[in-house]
Amino acid sequence: MELDDEVKSASAKLTDAVNAAAGENETVNDAVARLREMGYEPRLSFQLELSRIEPLRDAGEPVAEIEEDFSEEDRRALRRMLIRVR
Repeated sequence: MELDDEVKSASAKLTDAVNAAAGENETVNDAVARLREMGYEPRLSFQLELSRIEPLRDAGEPVAEIEEDFSEEDRRALRRMLIRVR
């Protein structure tokens, strides 16, 4: 997949953010230090995979009509997934 400059820039910013977060993480730094004490130089790699997503439908347009009786637990789980049930 050929990426345009905007996607390349956003991907580079994500990579930089992940590297910065890992570099500031005490657990990561301790693990790296321990490996260095053991005579190893750790090298971590970050692989970013992009998949194109379909455009979202109009928020007012229902995707499907489902007639089910949902328990309150079901409704909470659906709300956590940002799925609205009437």
